[in-house]
Amino acid sequence: RENAPVLAKKKVMMYCTGGIRCEKASAYVRHVVPGADVSQLQGGIHRYLETFEDGGLFKGSNFVFDKRVATAPAQTDVVGDCSECSRPWGQLDGGRVCVVCKALVNVCYSCDEISLGEYFCTSHQDFRGCYFHFLDRFDAPALQDQASALKKLLDAAVGTGKKNRRNTIRKQIEVVERRLVALEEGAEVAEAQRRCRVCGDSFEACPGRCWGF
Repeated sequence: RENAPVLAKKKVMMYCTGGIRCEKASAYVRHVVPGADVSQLQGGIHRYLETFEDGGLFKGSNFVFDKRVATAPAQTDVVGDCSECSRPWGQLDGGRVCVVCKALVNVCYSCDEISLGEYFCTSHQDFRGCYFHFLDRFDAPALQDQASALKKLLDAAVGTGKKNRRNTIRKQIEVVERRLVALEEGAEVAEAQRRCRVCGDSFEACPGRCWGF
């Protein structure tokens, strides 16, 4: 609604995966801005790629909500970079998600092969080194360092727009503190191995793709 005066003076063009969200969004814009000039791509990018098999003007991959994860024309430009090594990469995988928010993260095969699967999206890059899903591989000093770093992030997360971030950090601090208590009570430090963060099985048994598809 706050952008209504701007939209009233412009031609609004929308596109989405399959056209459904555009139907809702365009109807909302017309409701908020009576008489708005709104157009949408019928059938979304999915239908567009069926019509133009070479990709037409579309570049990159189209995210889809099933086990395919993303679809793309046979010939397409790579528009993304690996989050770990920054090499050009554009192939998403359902097993490579942000350890904080579970958003898909663009990671190349080479980096994934040598990783424990602890990745971070662009919004949570500053959580690297202090936020982990599986804590049983860390000893007490390492966990204490994580708690200290998380508390610094918490102190920096000020303002009304940072409420969710503060809640996320507080919850992780609680998880770390519970693990420290477990170590004090005799829990053992586990061997570092890659596991599915959803079901906990070894990565060989479940490569992280049981999270929803």
